[in-house]
Amino acid sequence: MLNELHVVFGGGQVGQPLARILRERGLRVRIARRSAGAPEGVELMRGDAIHRNFCLEAARGASTIYHCMNPPYSAQVWADVIPKYIENLIAAAGNAGARLVVLESVYMLGRTGGRPMNEDTPMKPCSRKARFAPARPNACLRRIAAAMYALRRDALPIFTAPAPQ
Repeated sequence: MLNELHVVFGGGQVGQPLARILRERGLRVRIARRSAGAPEGVELMRGDAIHRNFCLEAARGASTIYHCMNPPYSAQVWADVIPKYIENLIAAAGNAGARLVVLESVYMLGRTGGRPMNEDTPMKPCSRKARFAPARPNACLRRIAAAMYALRRDALPIFTAPAPQ
């Protein structure tokens, strides 16, 4: 439906183009980010997704929430911030009754020999950036799948994740 609200968290190299594409398709779009700037016709809401109340407010009325945030690369920052983003966006999606679409890195997948990556691509990290990545995605995806299933049984993720334990 064209008047459904799509909320994009993150205004960087993924969030800005996504917001623009959604808007060009005639959808209502809000971008939630720390700094100023949004594509023409896109509502801007400024704040930090590390704060749950900001996420709840930014997502109010959303049909779909897109997690397009990537903090500065640092294993410690990622370990501290990314789980908070996920927890807050799960809560915001549940509160709004919205679908949650999550951007994830591909560091943990490694080389594919030219084959396209998909949900069946095995985790074979080959770079130093992936040192902590193999454990994080499975745990994070399991948490997202379990939380979204509990909140909205029709909002199951489109990826294949191990069953919650």
